[in-house]
Amino acid sequence: MKNIYCLSFLLCVLTSGVVQAQQPKWVDYYKRQSMFPESNYLIGFYSESDLYNVGQEDYERMTGLAKKQLIEAIQVNIKSVSQMQIASHNSKVDEYFKQTNVSLARAKIVGLKTEQYYNKKRKEGYALVYARKADLMKFYREHLDKQLQELQNKVSEGNRFKASGDKRNALTSFFECTPILKEIEEAQSILLALGVVTELHIDEVNRLKTLRKEGITALQQSDLTMDEAAYFVSYGLKLQLEEEGLVMNLELPLYQNTGLTSEFSQRFKEVLSANMVKVGNYKVGRNHETNSPNLKVSGSFWEDGQSIKLITQVIDAKEEVAIASVETFLPKTWFQSQGVAYLPERVKRLQTLELLQLKALNPTVQAKVAQVPVSALEVQLMNAQGLEQRLESIPVKFSFANEEQAHKTFASDKQGKVDAYLDKIMSGKKVQIVFAEFDLEQYLDLEGVSENFKQWVEEKRAHLPKAKFILQVANLSVYVKAMESNLNKPVGILHIEPRLKEALANRSFVFTNDISQADLAIDIQANARSGSSYSGIYFSFADANVTVTDLNSGDELYKEAFSNVKGGGNNFRQAGIKALQAIGEKISKNILTILEK
Repeated sequence: MKNIYCLSFLLCVLTSGVVQAQQPKWVDYYKRQSMFPESNYLIGFYSESDLYNVGQEDYERMTGLAKKQLIEAIQVNIKSVSQMQIASHNSKVDEYFKQTNVSLARAKIVGLKTEQYYNKKRKEGYALVYARKADLMKFYREHLDKQLQELQNKVSEGNRFKASGDKRNALTSFFECTPILKEIEEAQSILLALGVVTELHIDEVNRLKTLRKEGITALQQSDLTMDEAAYFVSYGLKLQLEEEGLVMNLELPLYQNTGLTSEFSQRFKEVLSANMVKVGNYKVGRNHETNSPNLKVSGSFWEDGQSIKLITQVIDAKEEVAIASVETFLPKTWFQSQGVAYLPERVKRLQTLELLQLKALNPTVQAKVAQVPVSALEVQLMNAQGLEQRLESIPVKFSFANEEQAHKTFASDKQGKVDAYLDKIMSGKKVQIVFAEFDLEQYLDLEGVSENFKQWVEEKRAHLPKAKFILQVANLSVYVKAMESNLNKPVGILHIEPRLKEALANRSFVFTNDISQADLAIDIQANARSGSSYSGIYFSFADANVTVTDLNSGDELYKEAFSNVKGGGNNFRQAGIKALQAIGEKISKNILTILEK
């Protein structure tokens, strides 16, 4: 009926624009002002030069630009009238129009008349759009009253359905208020631009808006099923899109801003897809993905008290802006009764860790440099709230506080116990601190997840428990026995032993002359023998046998024979000393390599 009413009015008021043979008076600015005084008319005027071969498209384009100017004038008038209301201490009108979101750019303003003219000689085109204010006032007053009555009927209808428990029809009625409100706000805006202030029914419209909003909120927060929620979302999006049969891709709704999906994500996408087809005949799903649709439907959900709040948007893929949006709620009781998981698996795992504590069973451990600690670092996982919970296979990472060594990760057993066997302690610090914490990278499999989720994990990490161990580190004591000969005669000053001890001391080893107090025994048998000479330069060669024994276990850690290490000098004796020094460097390097493995 509304369309018929608007059309009949349009036919009564609208006269077809014609291209006149002679230049009309309105082309001239002063004559135009005289013909269409501002007190009686709204006008829009547009002119363009350098026009050749003017066709219908040109006239339509110029007319559209003239209409745009008229609409801009309306919007300026709205602002001007609102400011006048503030000046007269009545800010109700201004506040109301600040809260409405009316765009007149696409509005079909009833009663507009158009005229066009083309000056062939000057190659100039003109377009005029105008309407009598009195005609517009009459029409939009009647239109506003009619739409207000429809809004009252729809709100009442929605409340009746809600009271009877018919949630689907109740929400349909409330959602059908959306286009009515749009018509009302457009009519109010135009009347305001025409100077009408006292007949806009602002209080009544606000009252009905409040009732509608309260009704929708009550329905959305009631005990909905997933199918009902999907219907509400579909219908709400349809009313905002104002066009059926659109092609769009549906994406899985994501949990918060983590980029993660859950079982609910897949289930809701399937139900929403079916409802979008049923409600608006929209073409959704894989069959249409190859058509590169410009629209995509995305959503996000999160916990809100005893409900799951879901916001679904239709996004213009090219502009990356939301053109429709609906929010709804699903009670957690529905998920429990249906056995549907709404939390993503990684989030559930992280929440599991938040309920646990880590306790160091042997917080002080004795260790020695260059040896594997005899005792494991023992951690017990416990539930912080006394709830039964699976504690097996949870990875725990052991890290040195000052990063003296690389971290290692060990998994808990069925009882939630972790035994961590560290590698050799290479730092000579007397006191070293090791922290035990959950290995989130391994447990949550963070490879490939969104940066938002990684940041979320980092925020959670700071509040997860840690266990601390103190390593009391003692230096390994070494007993060195070195027999060094040069030309088959014992040397008075040793050359291999000092170099070896210097290298070991730099790695925090200590030395003892009492083999019973030593952790390691190093035995060196070395001799330098004469070789050849050439042009007054003499060459000798050193050979050595080296053995390293662990005196705590009796194991032979290292054994090697060195031969033919050359040295040169002014005589064979000096050459032998050089050879012993050179072989000492090799022995020191090899022993350190073995001890640090």
